[in-house]
Amino acid sequence: MVNQQFEKEHPRRTDGTFRDKNGNLPGQLPDEETGFDEEERLSTLLEERLPLDFNRRMKVPTLDPDDDSVKARTKLGRYLYNSLDENADREALADETVYDLWPGVVRYDGDDSDVALHMRLDEEKTGSQDIAYELPDGRYLFVNLGPHKAAVNKFNYRFRKSGRDLDTTNLADMLATREIVNGMDELGPNPSDTIRTILDDNRKSWSHYKLNIKGMPNADQTIAVIEKKTGIKLDSPSDDLDEAKQWWAHAKSIVDKYEEDNKDRPYDEMRIIQTTVERAIPQLDMVGPAKSFRNSVSNILNTEGNVRANRDWQKKQSSETNATVFMDKKNQDPAHVEAGRTSPFARDFGHIEIDNDVDLERFKSLGSEYSKYKHLLPAQTETANLRFRYTGRHNATGVYHPGFVNIAVDPRHPASFTHEYFHHMDFTKSDHELSLDPDFKPILDHYRATVDREQMTGTNPDRYLAPTEVFARCAETWMSRHGGDGSSFLESKETYQTRFDYAPFKGEEERIDRLFGRLFN
Repeated sequence: MVNQQFEKEHPRRTDGTFRDKNGNLPGQLPDEETGFDEEERLSTLLEERLPLDFNRRMKVPTLDPDDDSVKARTKLGRYLYNSLDENADREALADETVYDLWPGVVRYDGDDSDVALHMRLDEEKTGSQDIAYELPDGRYLFVNLGPHKAAVNKFNYRFRKSGRDLDTTNLADMLATREIVNGMDELGPNPSDTIRTILDDNRKSWSHYKLNIKGMPNADQTIAVIEKKTGIKLDSPSDDLDEAKQWWAHAKSIVDKYEEDNKDRPYDEMRIIQTTVERAIPQLDMVGPAKSFRNSVSNILNTEGNVRANRDWQKKQSSETNATVFMDKKNQDPAHVEAGRTSPFARDFGHIEIDNDVDLERFKSLGSEYSKYKHLLPAQTETANLRFRYTGRHNATGVYHPGFVNIAVDPRHPASFTHEYFHHMDFTKSDHELSLDPDFKPILDHYRATVDREQMTGTNPDRYLAPTEVFARCAETWMSRHGGDGSSFLESKETYQTRFDYAPFKGEEERIDRLFGRLFN
């Protein structure tokens, strides 16, 4: 454990915002000048909207190719429900979620015997409280505050006595549905119906089918039959959704005219494709929402996985083994103490420490080089401590400790400085990790998809591919291309062009420059 004296002298970060009265970071241009909406970035993080346990340990689920909408929703719902903070107010959370999904909904406070009986039966089945709501369309909605249970997840039912329509769901599925809907850019012609379809477990319904459409209707049979029966030759429909709708509307008009002109004919192929063309337009209406649904779930789980990967990385860095590199050594040589205190590094960093074995002439040379290199670096928002310490026992040439805002660089490998500096930027420049920025995600996804994993011998892939690690490597290449090439604080240009762990950034330079230009003005 880190000793108490060290805790006292080097308090942990408690605030990472450091914003001015206008909500901007130091040196940050106002949003209208950058064209960047800070709130849009923050909205990708579940913790901003849900009272999740900071130390949640449940494994983030994956979205499998054959998962339908029910499976996808229940996977996400189970994860969210089990990751709630133990002190979370579930009743208030249910209210908030229902009100977000159905504006105008109200809590039911009447004395309908059907409602009371339904709530009692739900609570007996689940052991959790039921809450009743009245939706704007007159339906009753019952939300059980427990996890998903198929026995009480029912939609499109009616009370026997009053004939009032009702739906029954649970808090886990409601939380998942709200997150999914917030991430969908298309909800179809009737958003309320889409929301209810997402919540419904019924896999046999036409609504469920529509939400799980994989793509455009198959037009091959329709083209062949129309040509055979009418002589009209149709080209294949466009991949553009609006143009495809026009194509199917035209095909339907041909089929309808043929039907009108040949009412008394026996059953034939044209009758078969009549059903196809009639369903095509409603199906096309749901292609967008179906894709949007799947993309939303995938993005939520991917982003949460990245959050957890960074958190695991932080815990590793904060372990007892790594913490020792940030504790002042006893019996420090006065000459080395003075060299650190008077070095160019001392102007930009807090506490400077140099191992007694470090060659002071070499350190002086690094300081002189830093005086020029510093102008290429983004300015710190929160000042880090800097230690030139031998880090061989940590199996690294540099170590960043986010809890104590400390950078340790092995003096034999000063090229590690830039990598660790950008870990520092990642965790302190804004009030969220820069490596979780939505604009970094395509770079991160490309990196993970293309890096040569066979060369990752002796490493933990999960930690090696953590967003913050990829971000720091990415920043190295950015610095090398923007004036830093040849510096002792970077690897060689050849390394960035050829080594396997930098290779995935080739071809991504324009995207990287755009992102880092925005992040660091």
